[in-house]
Amino acid sequence: MIPTAVGCLIEPCRTPHSAELFLLATLSVVLSAAYVAGEIGLSLPVGAFFIGMLIGESDFRHQVEEEIRPFRDALLGLFFLTVGMGIDLGATAARPFLTLIATLLLVALKTLVMFGLGLAAGLGAASALRAGLVLAHGGEFALLIVGQGLAAGLLEPAAAQLAFSAIALSLALAPALIQWNARLAALLVDSSVESGRLARAEPEVARAGEALSDHVILCGCGRVGRPVAAALESSGMPYLALEVDLSRLRRAQRQGHRVVFGDATRHGILRAAGLGRARAVVVTISDARAVERLLRRIRHDRPELPVLVSTDEDAALGPLVEAGATCILPENLAAGLALAAQALATLGLAPHEVEARIAAARAELNPELRDLPP
Repeated sequence: MIPTAVGCLIEPCRTPHSAELFLLATLSVVLSAAYVAGEIGLSLPVGAFFIGMLIGESDFRHQVEEEIRPFRDALLGLFFLTVGMGIDLGATAARPFLTLIATLLLVALKTLVMFGLGLAAGLGAASALRAGLVLAHGGEFALLIVGQGLAAGLLEPAAAQLAFSAIALSLALAPALIQWNARLAALLVDSSVESGRLARAEPEVARAGEALSDHVILCGCGRVGRPVAAALESSGMPYLALEVDLSRLRRAQRQGHRVVFGDATRHGILRAAGLGRARAVVVTISDARAVERLLRRIRHDRPELPVLVSTDEDAALGPLVEAGATCILPENLAAGLALAAQALATLGLAPHEVEARIAAARAELNPELRDLPP
């Protein structure tokens, strides 16, 4: 109801001929809310924060976000500048171990909270841990709350300085946590939460695949794997899909696909799925390095087996070719070429001419795939 009321205040100013009027109306609502918050005893930033939450729930959130983008970028930099100026480096250097412990506690606590929320939402342990690592650092709101607590006298200056330093250090750690979240999650999960589940997966996979022969092993049943599974089902081809992420596993099972829990990059799981009897393997795993290791294991057992790979990393094409992929379909390239083929057909080119031009474009865009089948 409240977001609707906020939208009603802005809607009369939403005209296609005056973006400035819409922007002024939005800023007026924000400044008015900040003023009201100040009058009732809250701080101006807190009032602006809450009205921002309400605007974010309105029908105009996307247009508001686009209109205020220049202000956001400039003011966000100014905000962090003022926060940095408020940190007492001398006090931080005087107690480095306490600051480090506070930073680690902040990162660990946020990771555990997000990990628990992810598990409660149905994510697999690895995905939940990755979400926790990506969101483990402190944010602008934490800095705002600490600043307001200090201004209101609720926090001692020494405690506020410690909190500022811990949040700032966690922000400095954020790029590394975001870049390495997949490897950290794989390392931590494989050694703890997932170990028991993965140990039980091999017998389950063996039971699901024991009656299959001349079948397709589908490694991954997510965004790309589910359409592959649907196509195999409609063609009457026997297959067994392996998926290690619980959310994707449940979604695929709800859609009726033949999918079981199992990490396809583990050699024992592949053998349990009937690698020795399989007719082909289709790989839709996003981790290019894991796919490369998987290909080498398959080639060790079945050198002649067709292995089709989907990847979203163009830089991985060369290593995947060297590892023994029979056919590689880069996701962006496949979508672009399919659209180009449809455009050429719409323009009246003959099917054989469309096929030839698409093949030429494919070879030109990705020379690594020149010798592989389209």
